[in-house]
Parts: sequence; C-alpha cells; structure tokens
Amino acid sequence: MAEMSPSDMTKRLAILMQRNAGVRGAEFARQLKKAPRVLPRKLRREAEAVIEAEKLAGNPKLERQIDQAKLTQSYEMVRDHLMAIDPKDRRKGAILGWLGSMAVNVILLIVAALVLYYLVGAEAPPPQ
Repeated sequence: MAEMSPSDMTKRLAILMQRNAGVRGAEFARQLKKAPRVLPRKLRREAEAVIEAEKLAGNPKLERQIDQAKLTQSYEMVRDHLMAIDPKDRRKGAILGWLGSMAVNVILLIVAALVLYYLVGAEAPPPQ
C-alpha cells in the first residue's frame, strides 16, 4: 500500500465512522467527540494520534516530527476496529433492547394492576 497522508487517513476513518458506526460529522475529530463510546479507550488514543498528525502535517517544519510507522500502525488499528462494526447487528441489538425494555414495562404494569385489583377489588360487596 502506498504511503497515505494523515489527511487521507482521517478522511477514510471519517467515512468508516459514518458508514459503520452511524456517527455523522464533517470531519473525523468532530465525529470522535460526538460518539465517545464507539472506540475503546486505547483505540481512542490512537485515533487522537492520527488527528494530531493531521494537524502537524499542515506545517512543513512540524511534519518532520510525525513518526510514519507509528501513524500507520495507529491508523490500521482504528480502521480494523471500525471495519469490524456491523451496522445491521447494531440495529438489531438496539431493536431487541427496546423490545426487552417494553416487555419488562408491560409485565410491571400487569403486576401493578393485579396488586391493585386484589387490594381494592377484593373488598367490593357481592352482587345482589
């Protein structure tokens, strides 16, 4: 693979973040701030290193400070994690979580109605 510039890396990571994780934003740094739990802590540090390298690459003198091997390794780690995210599985998990919480709420409502029936309804006079 040809050596990519830090700005190309952040653009590709931003596309992956939007496509697989569903996080919208104009640039990768903004997406990372909007969705802090998409990446684990270690990978978040790696992503921030890629963003910092993009800032350094804007200045020719500071660009020499970039460790290209470390940058490539950080990019690949974040890229691999974002590519492993399955948007269909995330959507299915969200729907199942919502259905599970609704089921618990319905069960609690039925239990509350039965308790209320026994407390109030049991004392009603018999029909004549």
